[in-house]
Amino acid sequence: MSFVMSFVRKSKMIFFSTVAKLIMKTNIKNIRIASFIVFSPKGQSAIGKDFFAGESFYLSTNIYCNLSIGDSVMFGPRVSILGGNHDYKFTDNHLRYNYRDDQNTGHITIENGAWVGANTTILSGANISEGSIVGAGGLVSHYIPPYVIAVGTPAKIYKARFNKHDLSEILINVNSNYRVDDIFEIYSKFSVNLVEG
Repeated sequence: MSFVMSFVRKSKMIFFSTVAKLIMKTNIKNIRIASFIVFSPKGQSAIGKDFFAGESFYLSTNIYCNLSIGDSVMFGPRVSILGGNHDYKFTDNHLRYNYRDDQNTGHITIENGAWVGANTTILSGANISEGSIVGAGGLVSHYIPPYVIAVGTPAKIYKARFNKHDLSEILINVNSNYRVDDIFEIYSKFSVNLVEG
C-alpha cells in the first residue's frame, strides 16, 4: 500500500480508487509514470512489470474495453489511450447527452517490449505486438505485427526492426512466445521485409 500512496503523491491528478484496484489486480513491479492528466480505466485492465510512461499520460476506457499492457513497455510523453466510443446511432438527443458506452468497443493489447513514441494515440481495437515501435505522433486502432516500426496517422508499417540473425537473437534473449517462423508467417501476410544484413 505504501507504493500506492507514493504513486498517488507523485501524480498531478489521479483517481485513487481506480489506481488502487488496478494495482491490487496485478503483481506490479517497477512501474513508473511521470504524470497523469487522466487515469480512468473502466474495463478490466492489466499492466505488466517494468512499465514506463512519460509525462501527461492519458488513459480512459469504457466498461467494454479491456486493456492489457505487457512487461517492459515504454511510452513517451503525452501518450493517450482512448478505449471506447460513443454510439453514433444515438437518436434521443445530440451525442453530447449520450452517457451509454458503445458495446462494440474493441479491446486494446500492447505486448511485451513495445515502445510507443510521444504524442501517440491508441484507440479501441489496437494490438501493438511484441517489440514493435510506434513512431511519435502515431494513431493506432489496428494490429501492428511484432518487431516492426510503424509510423503515421493511421500508423502503417515502415519496416522490420531486424535481420533474420538479430531477430532470432532477440527472441531468445527476451524469452519470447514467438518463434522466428511465426514472425515470418506474419510478415508474409503484411508484406514486411526483413532488414538486409
